[in-house]
Amino acid sequence: MKKVNLYENVVYLDMIRKAAALPLPWEMLKGRSVVIVGATGLIGRCMIDILMYKNQEEGLACRIYAISRNEKSARERLRENYFESELNQFIRHDIRQPFRP
Repeated sequence: MKKVNLYENVVYLDMIRKAAALPLPWEMLKGRSVVIVGATGLIGRCMIDILMYKNQEEGLACRIYAISRNEKSARERLRENYFESELNQFIRHDIRQPFRP
């Protein structure tokens, strides 16, 4: 079975643009940091995509700390340029274990 690349799916990309356009208080995140646990899951991945869209298209400058157990999976599921961005920091961690920075 072939893996689906969401970044080639026009419906998914349109959903990200529409979510980013919602009249939410986005300015509260300007220059702030957020932690997203479960970065490779459906909700975490979608949130990262929306915030990175806002960063890239609107200069939100919101730093994202994306936490997931599996870096390989994160690299497969998240856009490669997210790993190159200074606004996105991937952290490999299993939340069932204590966090030690």
